[in-house]
Amino acid sequence: LAARIERHLSDPLVVNGEELVVTASTGVFVQHPDGEVPDIDELMHRAGQALRRAKAAGKNRHTVFDMGLHLEAGRRRSAEAALRHALLADEIEVAYQPVVDLGSGVVLGAEALCRLRTPDGEQVSPALFIDIAEENGSIGALGHLVLERAVRQCVQWHAAGRADLHIAVNVSATQTTEKGYAAGVLTVLSQAGLSPKHLILELTESALIDASPTTVAALESLRAAGVGIAIDDFGTGYASLRYVQQLPVTALKIDISFTRGLPHGRQEQAIVRAVAQLARTLELACVAEGIETSEQRDFLAELGVCGQGYLLGRPGSGADILLLDT
Repeated sequence: LAARIERHLSDPLVVNGEELVVTASTGVFVQHPDGEVPDIDELMHRAGQALRRAKAAGKNRHTVFDMGLHLEAGRRRSAEAALRHALLADEIEVAYQPVVDLGSGVVLGAEALCRLRTPDGEQVSPALFIDIAEENGSIGALGHLVLERAVRQCVQWHAAGRADLHIAVNVSATQTTEKGYAAGVLTVLSQAGLSPKHLILELTESALIDASPTTVAALESLRAAGVGIAIDDFGTGYASLRYVQQLPVTALKIDISFTRGLPHGRQEQAIVRAVAQLARTLELACVAEGIETSEQRDFLAELGVCGQGYLLGRPGSGADILLLDT
């Protein structure tokens, strides 16, 4: 049935003289006669899980709910409950991973990383609970909470004598489409007493694929105020150079998938050198993620980029950043 629907929908439609093609993703749940009969809400939830898998696999296809999806659905429900509780109880954790000048070893700032745990202490994958937050509409509240925590932490670093440190905060593209997003960020900075130049907002390349005019306007407004804009996971999405050209970008972050192959992988070497050269030419900052070996650090240091990774410092508390001060 799903295949027939896909086949019929693929026939072009002519609307106002223009030919349009419509596609569909389909999630299917099959109730076996000898199985436990779910109520209508559970039935729709399982079909929804299958639909989500179909979309994640590339869209325009169908997926049937199976035991793997059943386990995934259980993890998702647990994560959603944990997120809801953490937001209500103000129990979202924020960890900080240092960003280091690889040439001098000096800590330049840190990236704020959101952490969530279930009631039994199990850590939930950020990819999972961020996806849930975007789906259920709580991403705005979550992002605002992390931003406030991170900005206050940066103010504390400055008060402790490190007025040069910056803080980087990850932003969902969904957040930037919210009315008044840019004004909200500037309000948080003003209330905390932190100059916009010490804040960097990081958006993943994949999140920018469908960047709306609202997103572009919000980023331009924030950049005009002095806030830095970084493209995270650079090189893993589509039309990377278009974003650099069209958006008010101040930094590029080299994805861990490229760093992992250094220093011996020829393709990784070529890509990383090209990104570093692009950043230099356009006078952008450049940060390599996922540095885990001294060989990777030394290779990247020669390119004049900054870095993050377990070799340089694991995510920890705000106080841990000051202990790394060189």
